[in-house]
Amino acid sequence: MNYDEVIRAIQKRLDRLETQETPTGGGSGGGISLQDVYPVGSIYLSMDSTDPAVKLGFGSWEQIQGRFLVGVSSETEFNAPGKTGGAKTVALTSSNMPSHRHSISNMSAGQITAGGIGSKYSVILQGGTMNTNYSGSGTAHDNLPPYFAVYIWRRVSGGAVTV
Repeated sequence: MNYDEVIRAIQKRLDRLETQETPTGGGSGGGISLQDVYPVGSIYLSMDSTDPAVKLGFGSWEQIQGRFLVGVSSETEFNAPGKTGGAKTVALTSSNMPSHRHSISNMSAGQITAGGIGSKYSVILQGGTMNTNYSGSGTAHDNLPPYFAVYIWRRVSGGAVTV
């Protein structure tokens, strides 16, 4: 199953759950409700822009936009849920590039052929090494991994919604 098929399968299951009466959760013969499945702090992903409060009928939801999700880990950048960071574009500095230079060495007098017309010119070149000029503009470049855009919501509070 590819990613699109998984998303569609999850959405179909949610659609079926929405059309069924869901008992109140919490055990004692009540079963599991959607509020149990999506407690405060949960993330809801959808291809539909409808606020989950409307779609599911409960809770207050905050939309997360323009962000990738990443798993919490012991790395400093990812060590707490809700932590944000990163940049959409990055301008490289000379400290980001490996140390390098471009040069032409062992130069001496010789002949060159110009423009493919067969003309030869004698040139006198300074002996030793010649370095090239700097190149590049320093503009930012994209810093995005391949992505698949979905609506992302985080439940922030609340019970049943009255419409």
